[in-house]
Amino acid sequence: TEAFDKLDHCDLFIAAGLNWTGMGVDGGTHEWKFDTKSGYRPATKSQKETFCDYVASGKPVMGFHAGIASYDDWPEFGQLLGARWDWKVSNHGPVTRWTMDIINPEHPIAANIKESDYTLEEEEVYVNLQFPPDSKYEVVCQANFHGAKFPILLAGEGGRCKGAGRWAYFGNGHSERSTECPTFKPLFINTILWLMGEH
Repeated sequence: TEAFDKLDHCDLFIAAGLNWTGMGVDGGTHEWKFDTKSGYRPATKSQKETFCDYVASGKPVMGFHAGIASYDDWPEFGQLLGARWDWKVSNHGPVTRWTMDIINPEHPIAANIKESDYTLEEEEVYVNLQFPPDSKYEVVCQANFHGAKFPILLAGEGGRCKGAGRWAYFGNGHSERSTECPTFKPLFINTILWLMGEH
């Protein structure tokens, strides 16, 4: 939540950490407990207004993996990010090996990337995410699993609120092993460059 207090000095907001109402860790077992609100830090009214103003100013935002599931008691957060986890319909596949495909090689995010290896280990892909209908966006990459295909990297602009600028959803990155894929790093960097208008 501290990030919302520093947006005046921020050129790009990346939601990468998971902060939701089901958070909590049992101190004795160090296992996740999804039935408690201990550990969750809600955004204050002032922080919510600051984030809305930030997006309305046209500055870019990026949802990175589980970051889009944060603040489930504040639905507008996901709407402003561009990609939103809806607890009623969203889910995820198994943590396993996933094959990804660049389906929009002409997009600047995919520039100069040779798709020689885009297979991620220990990856978890989110499905049935919600995307803003009033924003123009393109699917740059998709995930494949036994014939099923899911959008995994999207780039959009506008919508969400008046004045909103570019947004991206970068769904890869569940584990450290998934980031070891040679295609991961250049795609991640290109996404940031595109969001910043430098690519």
